[in-house]
Formats: sequence, C-alpha cells, structure tokens
Amino acid sequence: VKSPFEFHKAGQSGADMNKLWENLGEVADDLCFYRGLQVESVNHPTANYHVNTGNRFGGDPAIGAWVNYGLGTENTDLPGFVVLPELSHPQGGPSNWANGFLPTSYQATALRPQGSPLLDIHPPVGVTRVQQRRSLDFLAKLNERHAKRHPEHEELSARMRNYELAFRMQMQVPDVVNIDRETEQTKAMYGVGKEPTDNFARRCLLARKLVEKGVRFVQLYASTWDSHDYIAKAHASRIHNVDQPIAALIKDLKQRDLLDETLIVW
Repeated sequence: VKSPFEFHKAGQSGADMNKLWENLGEVADDLCFYRGLQVESVNHPTANYHVNTGNRFGGDPAIGAWVNYGLGTENTDLPGFVVLPELSHPQGGPSNWANGFLPTSYQATALRPQGSPLLDIHPPVGVTRVQQRRSLDFLAKLNERHAKRHPEHEELSARMRNYELAFRMQMQVPDVVNIDRETEQTKAMYGVGKEPTDNFARRCLLARKLVEKGVRFVQLYASTWDSHDYIAKAHASRIHNVDQPIAALIKDLKQRDLLDETLIVW
C-alpha cells in the first residue's frame, strides 16, 4: 500500500524520512532506523503488554522495572523508573509499567501531566519534616520487628524502602518537575507554551531533567496513532504534536553531553 506521505533523504546518511518530520530530520544522523514489525496480538491492551513486558497477558515486569532491577538508580532520592503518561492512561493501564514478580520498589512512579505531579507530595498541614522523620523511624522499628518474626513476608522490605524513598522525594520532586527555571530559549526549542506541541514538549523537557538527575529509565506516552483508514489526516496531526519536542530532546541531551550515555527508543 503506497504511503500518503512524501519522503526525502535526510542528513548526511541519506535516511528516508517523511517530510513532515521537519525537526527530527535535522538530527537524522543521530538516529538508527529499525524497519521491521512482528506482532502476536491485534488487541490493544495485550499488544501494549507485549511491547512493555514481553508477555501478551501482562503480569510480568515491565522493561523499565527490569532495567531498574539490573542497573539500579544513580540518584537514591528519586525513583529509578519514571513514567510520564498522558491524561488518559494507555490501554492496559498501569500494568504497562508494573513490577510483576519483582519487589514493588522496582515498579514505575507515574508523574501526572497536570496539577501536582504526585499525590501527597507535600506533608500534611501542621506536620514538620522532623515529625515525619520520627514517624518513619518509629514505623521502621515496628516493621523490622515484624520482618524478623515473619521473614517470609518479603514485600515488607520493599514497602519500607518505598516509604523512605517517598520521604526523600518530597525534597527532590518539586524542584525536578519545575520547568519554569529553564531558559526561555530552552522552552522555545521544545515547543513549550504553544500549540500543538505544549503538552508533549513539557514531558520531553521533564524527561531530560529526570535523566540529568540520574533517573535510570524514563518512559513517555504519546498515543492515538491507531488511525485505520484516515492515516494521512491523523498521523499528520500527531507528527506536528511530537516532532519538535522529540528533536529538541535529542539536541538538548547532545549539547549537555548526555546523549552518548542515553538510549532513546521510539
């Protein structure tokens, strides 16, 4: 079936690219193209599970959980696996980034695209950091006693680690998710503050900040590519949403000397 789009040779490599990818074409020489496809399911949720976990039926650890498990995080004050979803979750929901049979400390932390990135990120009114620390220390003592009596409850250790991480995240996350401190030049490069790029641009910029802070695995979602018989109209619209932010992420990582140690898969 002939493509409805016009293609051209991009970069010194002469990669065949859709002309609508104007910004991504500028970084064509930084891209590696995989032109292949194999599917085992035509159902949306099971296909998502297959992509993310290798299992069509879900229940296994997501790839980000495996990477977090195998390599750990470079910043113990932030999760090793972060997901930046859209307002509506992909089909299959949070199972796409679950820990499966790994301890819960390896599951993803999803940052919300609007409002507070994490629920309860700020302490309750009237509760100080010192009071929180004392409460956690007391809870840790109780949990340690229980763990000694019931060593078979392995999830308790993971839960204790999650409590400690949540406490540390209260100090780190508000600063990391604040893109207002970025220069106007950087925000303009991503397409922040204008349509149709603003939503995805903010998440791409946040992804760069997370990588810069040492988060091991960051996953973004940009859905609605299931266009059926209106590919020309729908895909053109989606390309305009994501072209500039994706190219900006690559350029930004490169100019910060982070691209040579960061793998971007799309």
